[in-house]
Amino acid sequence: MNPYSLAILIALFIRFILFMTATFLNIINIIQSKYEDIKQNYSYAEYSKACLYTQAKSKAALIRNFLSTALLMLFWLLSGFSYLDKFVRNISNSDVLNGTLFIAILMAMVLSVRTVYSGYLTFVTEQKFGFNSATLKVWIHDQIKSIAIYYAIALPIIVFVLTLFSIYGANTWWIAWILISIASIIVEMIVPKLSLRLFYETKSITNPQLKAKILAYCETINYPVNDIYIVNGSKRTTKVNAYFIGFGKTKAIVLFDTILDNFTDDEILAIIGHEAGHFKLKHNIYNSIFGIAFAGSVLFLFHIFIADFRLFSAFFVYKFSYYAGITFFTILYSVADIIVSPIMKYYLRKIEEQADIFSAQTTENKAAMISALKKLSIKNLINPLPHPVYVMLYRSSYSIEQRIATIEKLKS
Repeated sequence: MNPYSLAILIALFIRFILFMTATFLNIINIIQSKYEDIKQNYSYAEYSKACLYTQAKSKAALIRNFLSTALLMLFWLLSGFSYLDKFVRNISNSDVLNGTLFIAILMAMVLSVRTVYSGYLTFVTEQKFGFNSATLKVWIHDQIKSIAIYYAIALPIIVFVLTLFSIYGANTWWIAWILISIASIIVEMIVPKLSLRLFYETKSITNPQLKAKILAYCETINYPVNDIYIVNGSKRTTKVNAYFIGFGKTKAIVLFDTILDNFTDDEILAIIGHEAGHFKLKHNIYNSIFGIAFAGSVLFLFHIFIADFRLFSAFFVYKFSYYAGITFFTILYSVADIIVSPIMKYYLRKIEEQADIFSAQTTENKAAMISALKKLSIKNLINPLPHPVYVMLYRSSYSIEQRIATIEKLKS
């Protein structure tokens, strides 16, 4: 058997089993949990609703994981990549045009699955638990805009990379790395602001007391902000959210209107402190460095594996092309992702913990931080008792109980 086929099949099987096992453990952990263990943070009604919501989302995720894996396997084993390659080759003699179309079609297939899942999650699961406030028209518009942004960013990069490889070969992977690194930084700077304008209506904060508190806090930690925006997040969801956008003197704070309706000024300040902590502790810079280093390592490996024709034959494609090589190597990378992903999740949990600590210490209000975490958990129906295996593999933050315990241990 082709060694690449074997490696990918094993990797897909392990990923599938890991996700199914961790999710089932999560569900079992909820069913067998005792309210007494966390009654200090939840009323029984809040606890029960969070458990039911977690079970509903977990079941939907299990179905999605099964269907995604099954569709990939069917497309692969029924020679879908081969038929698609022949189709694009009949369109033109340009490898760049053919490759762009090849990857764009595969992207459309992936996005279609995600869109169906998003629709089910929004209008079935989220609707059932009172989160969804978006109409079908708003949701459709959001999906169209999201897909348009996705293609607008991805296609120019694909065209450049394919053009580069077609002229100079895969040994110029380092040039592609530089381009992708620059593009990722530009995207990080532009897309949040663009998304804010495309998806939400914004206005400056009108509460003078809250604004004064936020600006005074930001000045205390030497983190100047240009403005504080309130967005109509309630048009789409009742969940609460807050984050920063921009760089340098253009930094701004974004607060969902739902957060103003449910949180005190001190709790909002604690949430802002958490987000500011990511910037002050340079997590955004570290994330960018890791992302750039990761992209470089992947492209370096790609230029090695692209020369091995067995990678193409594993997918029943027998004509060389850089666009197919990029696609197949991306799938092959799932072998390494089994190891890389848990490491990245651990890193993300640690920086979330550091941001919690930063907020509690700089606001000098542990009680507000703990209260904010409790409300975030209750309002967003976050799983109160995730299984340790699920946390290790898939969670980017520790459980609310663990986060509160960390804050409580801090010296006043």
